[in-house]
Amino acid sequence: GCSGGGGSDKGAGSAGGKESQKAEASAEGSQGQGSGQGENSQTAGSVQKESSQAAGGTGEISWPEGDIQCIVTAGAGGGTDAVARAVTTPLEKELGKPVVVINNGSAGGMVGMEEIAAAAPDGYTLGVFSNTDVANFVYGSDGCEFVLEDFTYIAGLNSTGDVLVMKKPHPGCGSNKMKVLRCGADFKLSCAGCGHSFMIPRSKCEKKIKSVIRENINSEG
Repeated sequence: GCSGGGGSDKGAGSAGGKESQKAEASAEGSQGQGSGQGENSQTAGSVQKESSQAAGGTGEISWPEGDIQCIVTAGAGGGTDAVARAVTTPLEKELGKPVVVINNGSAGGMVGMEEIAAAAPDGYTLGVFSNTDVANFVYGSDGCEFVLEDFTYIAGLNSTGDVLVMKKPHPGCGSNKMKVLRCGADFKLSCAGCGHSFMIPRSKCEKKIKSVIRENINSEG
């Protein structure tokens, strides 16, 4: 999901702080895996709308006037980072301003989450994190100084755990079902029949999908 500086409650969103108004903009995440760039642009539009409201509420002020930072609670090159950049790239084009991705996966994402929570609710800080990051501080960190209410949820960007039914069977075992392990510019899939895992470009994978069995084991954005 996508969260912004100062307030999310589902593992991804754009938050603007404790005083940010709670925004819920739906994004299809993996449900729109076949829609490619169009989906990313639609999600970017949702982020733009909710961040603008966090910045000015009525839309009477000019936003954005400067750079926007997007804090990703994972290292560069991973699945969460790829999902974040798939949204920030079209968002930059939509806004005409730089959206700077800052990767901070220290302490299992806790440091990045704290930075998002502490950011001013002005629409200039977004955050992308997974539901695993949320679970880390909800269930596992007694010394955590922020809570779910410190984030404002904007949109779910991606879900993994779904099973893809492919048009052709896997040559190794004959199964045509693939488990989604990671989403982004590339998919990481695991054959449900033999367990063989592999990476495949998203554009190539989308052409091979017949249908999707929804599981939604892990969400992020």
